[in-house]
Amino acid sequence: AKEGHSAFVSQLFSERSVQTEWADLVKSKVLDKGAKLEDVFRARPSMFQVSRDRRDIITVSLSEETDKSSSGAQGSDPSSSSSLDAEKVNAIEAYLKKAGGSDQVSRLEVIFDVKKSQLTKYFNIYEDNRKLCCAPLTGAARQAAMAALTGLEAEMRDFDRLLK
Repeated sequence: AKEGHSAFVSQLFSERSVQTEWADLVKSKVLDKGAKLEDVFRARPSMFQVSRDRRDIITVSLSEETDKSSSGAQGSDPSSSSSLDAEKVNAIEAYLKKAGGSDQVSRLEVIFDVKKSQLTKYFNIYEDNRKLCCAPLTGAARQAAMAALTGLEAEMRDFDRLLK
């Protein structure tokens, strides 16, 4: 998608795939029953621009930062980084545990504002019924990923101190 392309939120919500995902998110209690698609878009201003016209029709479009990062330019969006911090990894693991042990990558990308490439470093990515799914790593693989994450965070703190 390119900047300037927009869609009516009501039209997006009428899509069967969106309704199915929405129902799953409500069922898993990630979203409240009263949540609105407009609010989900508004909560991600680095990705979407939401507007309402005089007739109260709501449209959504990709923000400029999303368009630039998808065309190869480096944005300031933290999700464009290839690694995740320990707090986000732990939050995703907790969500996956609550969801029964795994969930679709596309859903995690939306809920946690992450990319598949970031998830592959800390989680097991696999295909199930033609859907890309994610589950926590276990045993030695998890220990190695978390050790690398801890080392990376220490390097980032050292680098930050040097800049000050």
